[in-house]
Amino acid sequence: MSQPVVKVTAQSEQELYYFEGPIMKKGNELSVEYPNGARFQQLAIDNAETEFALKQLDLQHKANEAAYQAKVAELEGYRAELYEHTNRKELSDYEEGKRRTRIRELTERIKGFEKPEPVNLELYRVQRQMLEYKLRETAHLNATILIWQAQGEQN
Repeated sequence: MSQPVVKVTAQSEQELYYFEGPIMKKGNELSVEYPNGARFQQLAIDNAETEFALKQLDLQHKANEAAYQAKVAELEGYRAELYEHTNRKELSDYEEGKRRTRIRELTERIKGFEKPEPVNLELYRVQRQMLEYKLRETAHLNATILIWQAQGEQN
């Protein structure tokens, strides 16, 4: 700027770092009168924490999905084995007794089996979108600069 600056006021969502003489200060707001050689720079937002949270969310979702699939597979295994034992024919008395015992065991397991809750995909998608939005976020700085201009002499 070609004119002298009288006052600078600024507000930011992220912390501002500035010098007052040889002392570096920080804050979300600053007000400096008669700054000499003022420089303003926007620092990049550190997304490491958000990237970590996004990876953690993805891993947790995969783990939840795997646990759900394992529980469903366990139930299907019981049902398949029950079907197999139910349709066996021409067995000896000993084998028939074992078959009936196993059918009772499988029937009780299936009856007492707690069906798992499916993974909530909508919640996962919303959480993921929020983190992705946060990764695209940029810092915002609002500043007002008051410039002093000398009145020219008129003839």
